[in-house]
Amino acid sequence: MSALKTVLVGFGKIADTMRHDARMARFFPDSSHAQILARHDAFDWIAVVDPSAEALERAAGEWNVGACVAEIADLQGRETIEAAVIATPPQHRCAILDELPGLRAVLVEKPLGGTVDEARAFVEECSRRSIAVQVNYWRRAVPVFQALASGGLEEEVGDVQAVFGLYGNGLLNNGSHLVDFLRMLCGEIEGIDGCGRADNAKQSSVPGDIQTACLLRLANGAHASLMPADFKAWREVGLDIWGTKGRLSILQEGLTVARYRVVENRGLENEMEIDSGSVNVRDVDVGHCLEGMYDSLAGDLFGTSALLSPAGEALASESIVHEIAARSRKTD
Repeated sequence: MSALKTVLVGFGKIADTMRHDARMARFFPDSSHAQILARHDAFDWIAVVDPSAEALERAAGEWNVGACVAEIADLQGRETIEAAVIATPPQHRCAILDELPGLRAVLVEKPLGGTVDEARAFVEECSRRSIAVQVNYWRRAVPVFQALASGGLEEEVGDVQAVFGLYGNGLLNNGSHLVDFLRMLCGEIEGIDGCGRADNAKQSSVPGDIQTACLLRLANGAHASLMPADFKAWREVGLDIWGTKGRLSILQEGLTVARYRVVENRGLENEMEIDSGSVNVRDVDVGHCLEGMYDSLAGDLFGTSALLSPAGEALASESIVHEIAARSRKTD
């Protein structure tokens, strides 16, 4: 099957300029959509849409993209576009779909919408038109995390008893990653048992985003507390999972997994404890997760593999995030 004619809508940080972060490049050799699209056999990158003249000049000059326009309506032959990579803020994404009647596939950045209704409308429209949707919750494309989700976590820690999570720069931004990762590893979230006050997340890439603490109830009855952090001090988007057989910490934004085992309690006879002084640390190869998202989307279209982060899973995660935000605002 021939490569899909592809447009990249939004040509900012995640679409292109993040690749200039030299330190990130050590761990994410492919940190931007442009790097993947420039070489992927399944996608024929023919157009960029962005209102910024500087972004369009960069797309044409650095990436040799043939059609670089400010609006999708300005794109000649847009009815022949088969795939869209959407890297814009979440508002008005259904309007993007309306402008591209020939779409077969979408790879979209989170969140799916500025509200849960917007997110649901986007998913429903894609479903109605039989458009395959991959949402870039990139941890779902990391083999180590896939293995944990497929039974490895239970082998490592037993039954989950408590989870502690940290995120920053916005609930809809990084918080949505954390909620989706929690669902991936620990199963469904059955309820929200508490929320803190909503504070403005000024550093978030999502307009109107907030930061808040929350307590989530997992299907097995255990709880996960997610806490906001100020990234001006340090960055972290991670989970610390305590189970009946041990503890697993996934920290440094997914780059490190630390395992702690259960041993005899040092202070009491006939009791056990997590040995926090003895840890097995291993690095995680996350560098090809974005390419994995593209491979998975192509595989779904060509019938060779399933989507790693389908719209339904993303909508389930984001529905929880939007509910957290709504409850948090009511506490003000």
